[in-house]
Amino acid sequence: MKQGFSYFCSTLGVTVLSSIFSLSLSASSLDDFNKKPSEKMCLFVEERPDYADCFLSVDDIQLSDYQLVSLDSAVKSEDLRESVLSISGSILPIKSSLKSDNLLIFGQGIERSEEIRLCRLMRQNGFTVSVLQEGSLPLYRKPSIRVSERIKITQPAVILKELMNADPILVLVDQVIPDELAAYSSSIFQVSSSDTFWQEMASLQAMNSFDGLRPIVLIDTDERFSDSLLARISGTDLAGIYLMDGRIDDIVSVMDQRLLIELSKKMDLSRKRCN
Repeated sequence: MKQGFSYFCSTLGVTVLSSIFSLSLSASSLDDFNKKPSEKMCLFVEERPDYADCFLSVDDIQLSDYQLVSLDSAVKSEDLRESVLSISGSILPIKSSLKSDNLLIFGQGIERSEEIRLCRLMRQNGFTVSVLQEGSLPLYRKPSIRVSERIKITQPAVILKELMNADPILVLVDQVIPDELAAYSSSIFQVSSSDTFWQEMASLQAMNSFDGLRPIVLIDTDERFSDSLLARISGTDLAGIYLMDGRIDDIVSVMDQRLLIELSKKMDLSRKRCN
């Protein structure tokens, strides 16, 4: 699923700690790099994912042109500004009566692996189907704090699954990247909760998320999640940003050698190139 890496140079004030850099930087230059995060630097940025053709943004379409299908059983149709069908992902691919419809499916927007699987499977079986990139949130008439929290808060188990099967971007707030993860993903960043936090987030999203196609998951130091950070996420114009309910240790603690091997298979550095 992951395609080749290319270097992308920017002035983003984000320190990227990954063992990948040790392949091309000496120890002294890496130290110097980490001491000067605000200066120009090169970040690994992947090419546009090969599954991008499955996804449509709500800003680029007319919802009335589609039959909307919710994969999220918690969504109540009366809360939405469009009429929708509610069908589970396990049943949807066998609903042959829907093959004549132009389907637009959506979940919460974080579980890309399941959305990609459904899109590809259903297209192979003759359905006309796409995925709403932003998930259900923009379809609500007026999302409540409860709804926003249910959609925007995600669990460690979900993130681990997505790391294995898709390509989310993890952003650790005010903490270092664990060695167990640094060696196996190029999409883990660390930022500080400074005055430039949202500026750095906007730059990171612009360079790495393909306008929200790749979800960004913030992981802070709280045992659960920061209420203040959730409020700020809910109020930002940046799309595709989620908050994990837990700490990064909750992911590391369940990672075993098998999972590490699977993660390493996604890191095909032989196809890396530097522009």
